[in-house]
Amino acid sequence: MDENTEITDVQKKYGIRINVYAKQDVAVVEDNRNPSITNIYAYDQEKGSPTFCVTGEEATCVELKQAPETYEAGIIIKYKVNDTEEKYFHVMFDEGDTLTLQQRENIIYDTAWYNTNDDYVIDDNTNSFTCPTNIYTLEERIAKARMITIQEDHSLGCLGYVNSGLSNETCPVWMYNYLSNSVSNGGTINQANGEYGSNDGYWTLSANSSSELSERVWHIVFNGSVGISTPSLKYYGARAVVVIEKNKQN
Repeated sequence: MDENTEITDVQKKYGIRINVYAKQDVAVVEDNRNPSITNIYAYDQEKGSPTFCVTGEEATCVELKQAPETYEAGIIIKYKVNDTEEKYFHVMFDEGDTLTLQQRENIIYDTAWYNTNDDYVIDDNTNSFTCPTNIYTLEERIAKARMITIQEDHSLGCLGYVNSGLSNETCPVWMYNYLSNSVSNGGTINQANGEYGSNDGYWTLSANSSSELSERVWHIVFNGSVGISTPSLKYYGARAVVVIEKNKQN
């Protein structure tokens, strides 16, 4: 106001408003994942879902920018298996410090579980998984590959024979994808009777001990069921299971 302004009997009040804003510092959480884990995708097997992801390659796959504290079964991991190759795996189990993974597709096709010839998955003397040299000895060539066991299948939701018949589609889709009906399960190629052979399923590490069904081996079938077959059949292949370090090592 001008210094010569006359003040009347009307009382006038003046004030000033000050807004105070506080800056909030957001703590940055370090992503402590194993450096060989290059991508992590949330698993969703529901077709038509905006987050559908069963192979890791769909446009709808949601990549997890931050490694989860606990990896749920089915989560898709792209893993650097050697200096030049990356492969897709699904999480089977999170054991805290380690992750047990199963490869997305078979690495061996049309192979007997065991017979007297050289084309087998199981060596009768050492009971070990025979896979191509150095393909799945990860990182520093110390993580050996094996096959899934029937006990692991059951814990992941797969069932065996029910009322003398196969219990169809009890396994989660990621466990029987990329077989002979791959497209119907979310895959991109029906891997049947072509480059990959019949590819109707894959063997487990477990033989069947039932006295009336001797000389049988458990396997996962393309329709999502668990069954048993004679070990000399060549309709099935093998899928690599590996255990890796969950976090980077100090």
